[in-house]
Amino acid sequence: MIKRLFSKRIIKYTLFGLSYLLVFFLGMYAYKNENIRSKVLALKKPFEFSYDKYQKGADAAPQTLNITIDDDAFTLLQNYRDSAVAEGYLNPSFKEEVKATLFWDNDSTPAKVRLKGDFPDHWSGEKWSMRINVKGEHSILGMDKFSIQAPETRKGMNEWYYHQHLKHANVLGLRYQFIRVKINNEDKGIFALEEAFSKELLENAGKENAPILKFDESSWINQIRYKDSIMASETDYFYTAPITVFSAKKTLKNELKYAQYLKGKKLLEDFRNGNNSVAETFNLIQTAKLFAIAELTGSYHGMRWHNQRFYYNPTLNRLEIIGFDSGSGDRIEATRYDLWKTGKLTEYHGLMTWKELFFKDEVFVKAYFEELNILSSNSYLQTFNNSIQNEMNEAIAILYSEDSFYKFDTSVYSHNTAIIRKSVANYYQKKPEQLIQPIRFEFSIDSLDQGTLTTYNTTSSEVNLFSILKSTSNTAVDLVALAAIPAKEFNRPVKKSKSIILNLDTDQLHLFETVVRSENNFIYQDIWVSYTLDNSSVIYTAPLIQQSLPTNTLLHE
Repeated sequence: MIKRLFSKRIIKYTLFGLSYLLVFFLGMYAYKNENIRSKVLALKKPFEFSYDKYQKGADAAPQTLNITIDDDAFTLLQNYRDSAVAEGYLNPSFKEEVKATLFWDNDSTPAKVRLKGDFPDHWSGEKWSMRINVKGEHSILGMDKFSIQAPETRKGMNEWYYHQHLKHANVLGLRYQFIRVKINNEDKGIFALEEAFSKELLENAGKENAPILKFDESSWINQIRYKDSIMASETDYFYTAPITVFSAKKTLKNELKYAQYLKGKKLLEDFRNGNNSVAETFNLIQTAKLFAIAELTGSYHGMRWHNQRFYYNPTLNRLEIIGFDSGSGDRIEATRYDLWKTGKLTEYHGLMTWKELFFKDEVFVKAYFEELNILSSNSYLQTFNNSIQNEMNEAIAILYSEDSFYKFDTSVYSHNTAIIRKSVANYYQKKPEQLIQPIRFEFSIDSLDQGTLTTYNTTSSEVNLFSILKSTSNTAVDLVALAAIPAKEFNRPVKKSKSIILNLDTDQLHLFETVVRSENNFIYQDIWVSYTLDNSSVIYTAPLIQQSLPTNTLLHE
């Protein structure tokens, strides 16, 4: 009897172990194989069903654009699309416009439409990305030129969220929203409607109508298509890319616009050649804001040289970069400046030569970190999200109407905020002129998961704690939720302002492993406490001192 039970138990555990190994190896194989992975995710999806999302989608009422195209014109578009799929690239010869009629809000208007998007994600499926040019005096939502595309080509809600940040910061961006599209009365589903680069974009932003410039990327795109014949580096293509202008025919025919184009072109050319600073070329503050927003939203794609669009501001005689095709929604490992500073900027993040033109400029770097400091404050993200909550609910409900399994991962932005905080504190730490009257921070580890932080405030300002961080680590102890430490009282001796008990996880405890001697103190190696004074936007730092002689820590003298 006992022997039989023992045998059954062995068989049970053996089968369990084999099943676990099978699942593990299938998982590893699926990780490397896109087809297998998609099937595994499809099996998982039913378990992620949310009735709340389904109901919000059912209640959504997206506006509908119906595009009617006659049979011959549609056949031409179909042929161009099939040829692009065969080539894997939308050849310029496939971008011929065809006549169409648009139906919007019970009104009809003539238009011309064409395929758009260089690569297959735009037209290989059932949803074709299209550029629409409304004819005559008509417009759709105040736009006479715009694009429609599947939301996933711009990573769903992430692109919408990015443009909300630009609008909030008064930085040039595009009108961007989700609509339902029909073609010849056949429902094609939910699309993203994206504004094109035209005078309507500038009018909507309250800007004077003036040229919008860009680098011509055609040579660079061609070398991607024909990899076997690459004869130059991306740097070579960057330096030789012509600087062109949108609405070229109208610009070249207009004496004033042409003169403005030449001024904008010279500004950009001189900057590319390293002859002018950022402030001499661009609106400095708006450029710093754009780069900072790119960090917060993980928008590296939109900051690549060939994705940049430049508005020439004739009043300032400066360029303003227009946010576009951001690729936002990525978790960042470090801020762009940190990556550039350590030489770890990978090709994925774009041409390093273009970034260096900005980040070798200390005036720009200072403005960039001031903007990062604002974006990474404890309250910014929550305040911003609250301000757009209604619009965000409406936009995401439209996506739910087509896919109630869709998930907008906002944790990305909280993650990026934490990374930015460390970078900001690290930047100010390396600027000795930023350090003012010393504030003493002492720390002791009380147990395996707890420590005491004691602060001596010698200043006449209130101290607001920010974080404990180590510049060589991605781990930090967030202190922003703790109470403010009052200023030193006038004509009174310095006292212990406050002692705070901190609960620490395993990774955080590792920060405090090494203690070194510094004059008469024992300090934790390369660990700093960052803080602000009287709610100022500037972050200061001070070293963290060991409260008593080290006991269970490694001491180097």
